[in-house]
Amino acid sequence: CAEVVEGGKKRERSDRDDVGGAQKREKREEPAWLFASTRVRIVSKSFQGGKYYLKKASVVDVLTPRTCALQLEGGEVLTDVPQRALETALPKRGGAVVVLVGEHRGQRGTMLDKKGK
Repeated sequence: CAEVVEGGKKRERSDRDDVGGAQKREKREEPAWLFASTRVRIVSKSFQGGKYYLKKASVVDVLTPRTCALQLEGGEVLTDVPQRALETALPKRGGAVVVLVGEHRGQRGTMLDKKGK
């Protein structure tokens, strides 16, 4: 620990004292997983005022690694949708799946089984 002088008073510097004032918690950003043709569900109540909350859609285009354009089941298209407002929608048994993260990203397969809670 080092000494820090504040207003003429000395005090011990603790590990909590952060150079540059960046004492905030670091947010861990989840990896970018958006992939064209992926079925997703909008899970953010704050996105577009909750108008699309729990609606299912397909990713039409990936605009940046974490934003995309969606087509809702009714045909409406939404642009600039952030990844954090979405979750993947699992297909039924026998449905098509795509690996979204990792060394096998982009590889396609078939849903064999879903194990519930």
